[in-house]
Amino acid sequence: MKKQKWISKALWVALMGLLPVISAFSQSIAITNPILKGFYPDPSIVKAGPDYYLINSTFSYFPGIPVFHSKDLKNWKQIGNVIHRPSQMDFMGERMTRGLFAPAISYHKGTFYVT
Repeated sequence: MKKQKWISKALWVALMGLLPVISAFSQSIAITNPILKGFYPDPSIVKAGPDYYLINSTFSYFPGIPVFHSKDLKNWKQIGNVIHRPSQMDFMGERMTRGLFAPAISYHKGTFYVT
């Protein structure tokens, strides 16, 4: 648990642009900020085994909460969306303030949780 908290703090610092090189892992990786180009606010990252997963806010846009995968924290690929069916959350007719803000992703015993 203590190591996971340390990794979370290191990722937070890296995302904020304050740590250009992460040397605490088995190899040094130069990360250019932002790690995702475009509109990806409020990122949340979790490590599951050797892989990393990232989600971010999408407000009232559909599909919502994109899910990205990376093996090195540098190269990311979108692998899906948490909200991918209108029946999960209908944003039609809603104002921007009624959307999804600052989601968090976690992982425990083979299951991912988004809150």
